Amino acid sequence: MNQRTLKRASQKILELLEIEAATLGDILWITMGGKTGYHKRANWLASGRTKEEFQSSDWGFLEPWKERAKEYKKYHILLSRLQAQGLIEAASRKGRRWSLTRKGRERLTIERSKENIVTRFVEGDGLTIISYDIPESLRRERDRLREVLALLGFEPVQKSVWFASKKVTILFLQHLKDHKIIDHVQIFEVTKTGSLRERKNKKVG
Repeated sequence: MNQRTLKRASQKILELLEIEAATLGDILWITMGGKTGYHKRANWLASGRTKEEFQSSDWGFLEPWKERAKEYKKYHILLSRLQAQGLIEAASRKGRRWSLTRKGRERLTIERSKENIVTRFVEGDGLTIISYDIPESLRRERDRLREVLALLGFEPVQKSVWFASKKVTILFLQHLKDHKIIDHVQIFEVTKTGSLRERKNKKVG
């Protein structure tokens, strides 16, 4: 798995274990059902019913997960990593069922908070360039801004110049004001004619 796939799979596992303790077989059976199948199977298992009941129902397809030895091995390694990080733990003496730890629940909260930031701070298509000259006295806020820009999908051209093929919202401008750095940040949007237009901050309350 590459890093993006690894992160996505880890997130799915944590979300699943937030609902119900599960075995590796359960996890494979649920995650291999596609986006729609994932939710249907997770809810089915959380209701206390078995995989076999699902397979004999009118709900649809059966994935041959038992035949996918490579996937089984990958997920086994991934579960071991999550356990080493303290995010999951064995829910039975033999370690065949896994459950979410307190640290795992905290991780989910953090990840969902990040997703919320992305949803609130950027929108639509369009090229945006952000540059800043934040003084050393506001170093912590400068570092935080870099973290937020990376989270939003911006890429650095230089250390203090970032760009992305999306637009920032008024809530992002409000965020800059709340952290007292809005006067040190310039935001430009590339128009359809290819010229730069500076994003005004007058609408920020």
